Amino acid sequence: MAFDPSTAKKLEGGFDPSTAKPQKEPGAAFGIYPRQRATPSSPETKEAVVKASESAAKGLETVGIFPPSEEKQFDPGRVGISAGIGAGAGLAGPKALEAIGKGMSYVPYAPVKAAGRGVQSLGQALGTTPALTRTAGGAVGFGAADVGGQLAEKAGLPGMVGMSAALKLPEAGRALGRMAVGTTQPEVTALAKKFEDKGYILEPAQIRKDRPLASPGFMEKAKLTNEKLATKEASAATGLETENITPAFVGDRLKSLGKDYDQIFNRNFTIDGELVQQLKTMRDFERSINPAGVGPVTSTADNIIARYQQEVVAAKQKNIENRIQRIMQQQQRGGVDPIVRLRKDWPTITKADDAAAPEWAKGVQSTIQELSDNLGLKTTPQVWFGAPRRPGLYGMATGDGNIVINNSLDAKGAVATALHEFGHQAEFQLFFYAPANQRNAVVKAFNEQMASIPVGSKTVQQHRPLTAEKYGEKARSAIPEAGFEKGYLRDFSEWFAEQTSRWITTTQKPTDLVEKFFAKVADSWKKIYQTVTGYIPLTSEVDKFFRANWKGDLIETAGAEAGAVTKAAMDIPADAAITAKIDGKELQRLRQNISTLARKATNSDDRKAAGDLLKVIDESLGKYDPSTLNKLRETNSKYAATIALQDGIEKGFVTQGKISPQGLGKYLASTTYGYGSGVSRHPLYELGYAGNLLNIRSRAEGVDYPGYDAMAALMGRSRQAVSSAVGGRSQIARSLQRNLSEQEQKGRP
Repeated sequence: MAFDPSTAKKLEGGFDPSTAKPQKEPGAAFGIYPRQRATPSSPETKEAVVKASESAAKGLETVGIFPPSEEKQFDPGRVGISAGIGAGAGLAGPKALEAIGKGMSYVPYAPVKAAGRGVQSLGQALGTTPALTRTAGGAVGFGAADVGGQLAEKAGLPGMVGMSAALKLPEAGRALGRMAVGTTQPEVTALAKKFEDKGYILEPAQIRKDRPLASPGFMEKAKLTNEKLATKEASAATGLETENITPAFVGDRLKSLGKDYDQIFNRNFTIDGELVQQLKTMRDFERSINPAGVGPVTSTADNIIARYQQEVVAAKQKNIENRIQRIMQQQQRGGVDPIVRLRKDWPTITKADDAAAPEWAKGVQSTIQELSDNLGLKTTPQVWFGAPRRPGLYGMATGDGNIVINNSLDAKGAVATALHEFGHQAEFQLFFYAPANQRNAVVKAFNEQMASIPVGSKTVQQHRPLTAEKYGEKARSAIPEAGFEKGYLRDFSEWFAEQTSRWITTTQKPTDLVEKFFAKVADSWKKIYQTVTGYIPLTSEVDKFFRANWKGDLIETAGAEAGAVTKAAMDIPADAAITAKIDGKELQRLRQNISTLARKATNSDDRKAAGDLLKVIDESLGKYDPSTLNKLRETNSKYAATIALQDGIEKGFVTQGKISPQGLGKYLASTTYGYGSGVSRHPLYELGYAGNLLNIRSRAEGVDYPGYDAMAALMGRSRQAVSSAVGGRSQIARSLQRNLSEQEQKGRP
């Protein structure tokens, strides 16, 4: 500011520029106390400035410019007279300070009036300071700085600097500036800039490194601006912006979003095996956190899984039928005689009545014939006997009605093998042509039983109790290799053949029929079943299937009705290649229940797990309908924001229609899944995170002032003094803090 002698003379009442000495210290023009200062002020002036400064400090403390203090007596260090008065008088002039104070005194607000009287008396005291006449270059604040410098030295301040000098950032100014307003951490510096660019008005105390103060902002403009911006930003995330977040507003938003969800889910969705596996995970997850009873997630998931299982049963049944048909077509093609095909694997085959056939051959043929007649097979299987071309082959069945038995077996082994191979004939000729409800029941039983038996949990003998003896002790008592078990032993055709032999050997009429040709063979079977514990049992569905087809003689039905679920909560293994159409309302209910878990689970790991499952549902739905996924994501985001505001009203971080960004941040950190994880972030994440880190409160919460003792311990008397002098909460101080922080991060001390 250019010096005007006439203005200075008018203000100071007697300034004589001819008496001014040239000032070699350039900082003097800004209120910097020079190394060689002029003659000290008179004791009277000094006393007047001290008293006026004390009055001004107490008044300004009341309105928030100075940090609060419980001291009763004036401490020059607290007021920071060297910086504050030097800057104030130098920039405004004593008469201007007096006028400002006088104006403040007329405001009908007691603390402001008190501050005004203090400022007015300070201006009057400064106007009588003889040292004012010694300033050079028009720095009218030098005299006050002279007095303040002496007081500051007594207070232990390291030199004398005014705000205007500190903003120029000389080395001493930076040091004192850091003491006055502090600097910010790099993350805070960047985030503060981002939010100040949005229009937020932050005060230095909110974001300094050392014990920041939570605040709605300093002075009315900042408070009003911050609360308006935060409330509008939070409400906009719900899909509708407002400056007053009320219960009515939240209720209207939830109602509107409910309609959006209804529109999204008012259709059938395609789901696949991957989603079904996740549904099982969701069901198990709910049970893990709520083991008492069946919860809403489990109930809804089971409904969807059951619907998918119907599709799996139908698809698997179709696959089985196609496979059987393919086998039969291949083996009947080209008019090739069956004996020609069989000799590829059995070069020496003979019929039962051949002289070279084993002695038990006729009994096996007769048994198979009577079983076929009683079960109504269209073609009575022809039984052949011979030595296989490759070792380990004990029997074979073809789709055109042939059975081959290894002639090295004894009678007991031959009958057991023949019954297993007869099971394949029953599949080809009986199961393939059975009514749909009977086929559905059997396939469902297969899937349920396999789902209940983990791979690698059964020995070969437990899979095949009657035919395992021929494999040798070591092989039959071993757990089969996983590929062999999954690819062969657990194949539907092998399972059905074993179930058939199990039915024949445990049910009275077919067992009696076998006993007709092989006396007391049933005794050996009973002994095996008693010895081999844990073998795979006959299912009630297979039992019913064969009973219903036993020569039309409907023996008393055992087990479940055809097509019924035989084991509650048992699951068919999911097949990724099979899809099903599911009512969207079921999926909507499931989402709502999982969403509730994500918000209300007490354990943070549980909240995250629930949130991840919710995302899996949405992504699975979107796999077959990307446009719906985009709409769902948008609605989910709005809904999450609305629910957060609803909780805010209930929990108190939304009050009087305004939101506390700090309260929002604490809420999200403690209740919401994915609070800080990439695409899973809550729609109000940025506002809440900044509110927490930048300590932005609502007006209703006010400033979180520390006690004087705590402040003194953290800052020290001198730091309090400097912070007070430069207006530690003002935007001038914030500019200083911003500049200092940027310089510090560039490596400047």
